[in-house]
Amino acid sequence: MRSCLIVDDSKVIRKVARHILETLKFQVDEAEDGREALQRCGLNMPDVILLDWNMPVMSGMEFLRALRGDRPYPRRDRCRRRRICDEAVRSRHHPFEAADRRRRVTAQSALTRRRPERPADRPIRLMIVDDSQVARAVLSRMVKAHKEFEVIALAGTAEEALDALKTVRVDTILLDVEMPGASGLEALPDIIRAGRGARVLIISSMVEAGAETTVRALALGAADALPKPGIGNFAGRFSEILADRLRRIGRADDEVPVRIIAPAETIRLRDMPDGMLGCVALGASTGGLHALFEFLRALPERIEAPILITQHLPVLFMPYFARQLESASGRVARVAVDGEPLRADQILVAPGDAHLCVERSEGAVRVKLERKRAPSGCLPSVDPMLASVASIYGPNGIGVMLSGMGRDGLSGAKRVVECGGAMLVQDRASAAIWGMPRGVAEAGLASAVLRPAELARRIAQRAEAPSWK
Repeated sequence: MRSCLIVDDSKVIRKVARHILETLKFQVDEAEDGREALQRCGLNMPDVILLDWNMPVMSGMEFLRALRGDRPYPRRDRCRRRRICDEAVRSRHHPFEAADRRRRVTAQSALTRRRPERPADRPIRLMIVDDSQVARAVLSRMVKAHKEFEVIALAGTAEEALDALKTVRVDTILLDVEMPGASGLEALPDIIRAGRGARVLIISSMVEAGAETTVRALALGAADALPKPGIGNFAGRFSEILADRLRRIGRADDEVPVRIIAPAETIRLRDMPDGMLGCVALGASTGGLHALFEFLRALPERIEAPILITQHLPVLFMPYFARQLESASGRVARVAVDGEPLRADQILVAPGDAHLCVERSEGAVRVKLERKRAPSGCLPSVDPMLASVASIYGPNGIGVMLSGMGRDGLSGAKRVVECGGAMLVQDRASAAIWGMPRGVAEAGLASAVLRPAELARRIAQRAEAPSWK
């Protein structure tokens, strides 16, 4: 029987992964962080290591470096499937990426891209919203132990939080789900609007109870979710984990959307091609769930074309994500399966461990799941999806780029335009993070830069052409 070590700071993910691996006849062991994983590997090196990248105490990268330093690759390890691939530490395409960076970066561009200096003593301002006075006190004490955080306000209900946000400005809101009156999820959209750029971190025991609550919170605009500490949770390290999450979320000023559209000369719009609508492919990442739901709700009931979605989410969340899409859109939504045919008005979602591509086979367009490394390094990636849609549908394919960090989807968008298709982009004012859309817009590849609902109306206009086949 093959052995597997699961290394993840989330008890929920370890539990689900254990269940899946045990059904595949693996002998499973667990570790909560890289340091504990090193101890386990010292006792018995597993055949497979399932490793989380972002962990407190010792991250996945630090674990890999420590493991390789303690155990240099002897010949027998390469032959017995116990080697950790170099690609986990260094990109396979690093020579080309380094050369590309050297070509793109100049002294002038480095100066213009530089972020303005931020006062070093400015702490991250927090608001804690929980109906339990004990929970508010404990969370306050935990974050106050770190100098970079400052608790600005405390609230016992969602209504109190909304009142407080009228007078105070915070960077991050720690929000409970179960509260008297309006629950945290019910009040989340109002809290995000009142927060003026503040990010929301859900802290609730319901996060551990099931991924559906987590997906719903992320869909409504939460930045992240964390279960409350309990018996066996976090091994007494909740304070460290909480601080790490808050640092990653950062200050509101870092991510707050700028409400002024970029100067007209920096964005050139292309003509929107005419003709029938063949396929709609949507790409999104951080902040994209809320934009996806807004887009799908605004689409007409029938557009007579299949809808493909690549959203950066872990594998375990994808079934819940598909259910949320189905509920929001009124269309059939499911996680894509290799080889299944595309159907008009059906939503197919990329699984968390493969790129969602399409190919023509046996007289129909079918799903083709790929796991090759994408230029962006993301899995799933928007680039392979857009490139395959461009190859199959040509001028009848439309790509839509919604909120997300990074530049995933840019090379795929170029392929769509080269094949005569159109790219639509979410505007800067409505995007939580204008990274992926910005790359497409500033490259001159977009035919429209609008809010998600307005992008959906542009799709509806194309849907008036002859039906998809």
